[in-house]
Amino acid sequence: MAKSLLLVKEDDRLRFKGLDKKIKQFIAERAVAFSCRDVQFFARHEDLDLASLKNEFSILIVACAFNPILDYDLIRAMEKRLAREDVPALKPQGAIPGTEPGWMVDLFTLKSLDVDSIKACAKTFCWSTQEAHNNQFDIFKYKRLKMFLGLWEKVPNLPAMTISEICRKIEEEEIHKSLISYFSGAQLSRLDHCPYCGCEENVPLKVCASQPMVGFISSNRPVYFECVGCGLIYLSPQVDGDSTEFLYDEFDSQDMWVNPNPEYYKDGVPDRLRRAFALAENDLAAEASVIDLGGGAGNFSVFVKRRRPDLRVVHAEFSNRQNDAVEKAGVETQTLNFIRDEIGKGEFDLITAFEVVEHLPFDAFGNFFNKAGRALKPGGRLLFSTPDWDSPLLRMFDFSHLFAPHHLFVFSKRWLEKFIDAKLNGKFRVLQTGASSELLENYKGYFPYYEKTSPTLQIQSAAIVFKNLLECETGLQERLLEMGMGTEVIFCLEKID
Repeated sequence: MAKSLLLVKEDDRLRFKGLDKKIKQFIAERAVAFSCRDVQFFARHEDLDLASLKNEFSILIVACAFNPILDYDLIRAMEKRLAREDVPALKPQGAIPGTEPGWMVDLFTLKSLDVDSIKACAKTFCWSTQEAHNNQFDIFKYKRLKMFLGLWEKVPNLPAMTISEICRKIEEEEIHKSLISYFSGAQLSRLDHCPYCGCEENVPLKVCASQPMVGFISSNRPVYFECVGCGLIYLSPQVDGDSTEFLYDEFDSQDMWVNPNPEYYKDGVPDRLRRAFALAENDLAAEASVIDLGGGAGNFSVFVKRRRPDLRVVHAEFSNRQNDAVEKAGVETQTLNFIRDEIGKGEFDLITAFEVVEHLPFDAFGNFFNKAGRALKPGGRLLFSTPDWDSPLLRMFDFSHLFAPHHLFVFSKRWLEKFIDAKLNGKFRVLQTGASSELLENYKGYFPYYEKTSPTLQIQSAAIVFKNLLECETGLQERLLEMGMGTEVIFCLEKID
């Protein structure tokens, strides 16, 4: 009888808060629960001794510690195929991300542990759990690591549950509520009517193309709803307004700190922020004052200060997201929760808030414009951006759902124009609008991700087409933005004296 060894590659990323030990514990408990008696952890392929492995085992299963919830039904099916067919190695495809081993090899035919050689000879083994459940269990993102740990604490027998059992469990009301609260312990409110127009009719928006970044939320439980009356899209249930700060904890911050300057950034900021700043920069006089709200690591504030050293630039964020490097660049820092606090009093020429307003409870969203108005000088500018539901590109890839439960609302250009006209008349006027797209900018990251994790062949194929078009067609991204087909809309408002 074939004897299998599960080899799990460790990763330093999981040493955050010493959690690598808990991950190993879970993997070991799960292996025992599914009668996988031989499990070893390793740091580098170079440390493995092929001759020693061949002496004791006939099948090698290689997995990654980012995938603790291994699907043992998949592993058993792969072992059976490897035993009955003359194939040297198998690589799974179509499993829920985070549940699949990297590959499985017949040690008898293996001549080296060179990963590229193994991948080259591996045959695809098709599985269908992602098509059936559309989820994300891989804990590469720190937010997903938190969700995984919270789920394990809530469901102690998680290591012994099959993938189907886990998918049914996360549909249950109490588990779903814990997941949608990001295991923050915050109170939730269910919105039984639109917070803007009061309409009680809505359309549930089922996630079909991708999954929320936090993972684990069941795709069978719609979390966003479109108001039939006005078109506003809202998350329900959502964390109560007084508790939204709990969503931005050390796990959320760690996702930002681990890669504060991605490869696609230029001059330290994404193109969409440079594009937005261009709408207001020419109106800024020498020594004008600028404050950036919710700017994360402070890249935009530093960019503005370097571009315009004459400006007073303030970076405002929660205390756990402050960055010492920002002050070294000559930027002032301010710990601010503007849901609760005032932004200022007539002291700023420009307020920026990029992908911020969708994080605000609805009362705070409306009050945000009042606070911005009080903080701006006469004729000052408010520059903000937010995901745009009007965009076909946003809807096509479920980009609107990517940041649940942190995004409490999904706005659209048309809805915002009507809101500004109805509620901000006499306070602000729209000077300019524009389009930007994180999805198009970071297409080398997003589209391969969709190709790998989307539940349907159609979306996987569309991702391949988009990636190749963007690589080959110079100027395509710009043309799409000119047609308003970005994933975010930009508004530049002027305060009316």
